[in-house]
Amino acid sequence: MGTMAGPEEGIIDRPHVSPWFLWTAEHNAELAQRVEQLRPDGRREPFIEHRAYVLSSLMSSAAFLEAMINELFQDVADQARGGMQADYNRGITAPLEPATRSAMVYWEETQEGRRGTALEKYGKLLKCAGVAPLPDRPRQDARLLLDIRNGLLHFRPHDNFREGDGPRFEQEITRRKVPSNPLVWASVRAYWPEHALGSGIAHWGVEVTLELANQTCSAVGIAAGYARQRQYKWAEHPPGACEGCPETQPVASS
Repeated sequence: MGTMAGPEEGIIDRPHVSPWFLWTAEHNAELAQRVEQLRPDGRREPFIEHRAYVLSSLMSSAAFLEAMINELFQDVADQARGGMQADYNRGITAPLEPATRSAMVYWEETQEGRRGTALEKYGKLLKCAGVAPLPDRPRQDARLLLDIRNGLLHFRPHDNFREGDGPRFEQEITRRKVPSNPLVWASVRAYWPEHALGSGIAHWGVEVTLELANQTCSAVGIAAGYARQRQYKWAEHPPGACEGCPETQPVASS
């Protein structure tokens, strides 16, 4: 079994994982929608695969939201210490003004910065760059997505799902006109989580993260790595294309 080469052997790889999460979120949203399209009669069973796609998509959308802003702050901080000299991702933050970079590094080293949430970091980046805050809607939608992710990750069952976060999630999700899961029996299932978890909310999660990330990057004048990969690499490997799906496998010879 081989051993991993050390820095002295020339390893300079420093990947940004946010594009991985974004592709995963889009891919699983597409697969969930495909299952729904294959069941025009609304047949619920088997539901476990469909549910897995939706859950994976939502978790990945939230992970992308957090990873993308962390990558930007970490890159700027490491560059200030002389790092990333030969890294292709260095160009992502190059358009940032020196004053913006200094403010980002300073804030990251404060107690507030070390404990800051992802959404606080998005707002802080705008403030460091001296630009106006984003409208309320992208931030509110992102906050709801993160709350939904946390609600699932730390799920606590309640009788009839009418306690805890269930009623609030139902109100907030339906107010945004997010399509419900079409593969649920309406008469015996509460809205949260069963009716909520369809391809509609998975696609909504992707849209929410992209809106906040795109608007933030545009406001400070940068094109983050996810945007470049989405423009070029997504065409080679589009979300929803499945190497392991039966329709892509070679036909067995007779």
